[in-house]
Amino acid sequence: MEEKPPTKKPPRPKVTPKKTTSPKSKAQKDTRKPVVELTDIHRSFPGPTPVLALRGVDLIVRTGDYVSIMGPSGSGKSTLLNVLGLLDAPTIGSYRLAGIETVGMADGERTQLRGQYLGFVFQSFHLLPQRTVLDNVLLGMAYSGIPRGERQDRAEEALEQVGVSHRAGFYPTTLSGGERQRVAVARATATHPAVLLADEPTGNLDEGTSRGVLDIFDELSQQGLTVILVSHDPDVAGRANRQVVMSEGKLSEVTS
Repeated sequence: MEEKPPTKKPPRPKVTPKKTTSPKSKAQKDTRKPVVELTDIHRSFPGPTPVLALRGVDLIVRTGDYVSIMGPSGSGKSTLLNVLGLLDAPTIGSYRLAGIETVGMADGERTQLRGQYLGFVFQSFHLLPQRTVLDNVLLGMAYSGIPRGERQDRAEEALEQVGVSHRAGFYPTTLSGGERQRVAVARATATHPAVLLADEPTGNLDEGTSRGVLDIFDELSQQGLTVILVSHDPDVAGRANRQVVMSEGKLSEVTS
């Protein structure tokens, strides 16, 4: 009987492993550079009964962020703003501004860093009444390290941006509240700060005027300026892209 040759098995098809994709819900890493880094910040005030105003605050603000800090009176938000503005130092913790550790700095070093990296807008404007609008903006650059020859152009540009260049020669007492706050914003931004800090910037303004000022903050944010705004008003705070809440000295992020 003739023996049949063994049958060859067909080759097994080559299986290419499927590439797995990360779930869409997984957030992509934010590669923007941190400009504000608070780590375990505490601030206490001595007295018969010591007051602990800040309790282990952690906060990272990256370049281009628009962050609002909300909270009722006594929650610690003003103390936090003072720490951010280098107007006060934490009792414990680390505060890095533009990568520079600020805790332990001498007063002169803090003043220099403040002028170089920070701009301030206050509820009460803090304009010098005996100086013109233009002079107020120019004086705001005195400690910023900007060469004297550049200050005039920067001041005029900043006033133009906020819509009050036609008031450059006027005195603050002749301006409306909204115009004064616009001048204050121009003074704060003429130095091209890394961070703009705003403390209740619409607190002394009516609703219509407030919207105009907040529109300016929106525009500045869209241009890439990092903005940190403190407000007790949810509508004002809601204009920011990020909201955090202070309560009894602790900070928490608002998630949508």
